Amino acid sequence: MMAFRDSDRCPDATVPIRRVAIQDERTSEYRLDGYDPKTKDSGFRRAVEGINLPPEDSFYGGTADISILNPPTFEDLYRLMLDFPLGATFPQVSVYNGVQIYISIKIDQDIETLNWWLLVSTREIPLGNWPRELFTHLDECATDLSFGGTVKNKPGLSYPLMGYGFFPTYNTGRSAYFKNIQYIGSDRIAVTPLKEQTFKSENSLECYRVLNIGSTLSGYTITYEGHGG
Repeated sequence: MMAFRDSDRCPDATVPIRRVAIQDERTSEYRLDGYDPKTKDSGFRRAVEGINLPPEDSFYGGTADISILNPPTFEDLYRLMLDFPLGATFPQVSVYNGVQIYISIKIDQDIETLNWWLLVSTREIPLGNWPRELFTHLDECATDLSFGGTVKNKPGLSYPLMGYGFFPTYNTGRSAYFKNIQYIGSDRIAVTPLKEQTFKSENSLECYRVLNIGSTLSGYTITYEGHGG
């Protein structure tokens, strides 16, 4: 899904280091500190579909095929593979009602170190990990898992669009989507959720919405969109 030139690789015996610019520091206030998909409002606007597990179980990872509309960035990620330069962008993005570009993403907790690994593509290439010490509530497991979109802005400013800027539809060529959704429980096996296991979390229906399509030929699918405001 991603393509890089040989010249983009780090020289042998070196590692990529991302320079921290002033604008990067300014965006730190938009991180997901304090985010909870089950709370009514904490300054975030969201359109997500969550998964419920029995009280005795927890989440140890999740996986999905995610449509690429804008290149994501991953901060505080350690031990990166040299084939994926830090801050690199995708060579292509999806086109509304046209060619759809996606990436397969898996987040999985290492059973020995308890670090959280980010793996990409269907080959599950390890891109890097977030050491467990970075977290205050993910050091052992996760209690919530949701898929969709979340945005935040400064008080008094308009919220940005989500996806293509419309409302979600059953047509994944016209909506941002997560396909082939699975969760990893305590047995460490990737499982497709049942529709009755999921719950919708939308706290700004006039701006953002999520549509639970359910099981399809492309696996469990949701679409999410919003025009902001």
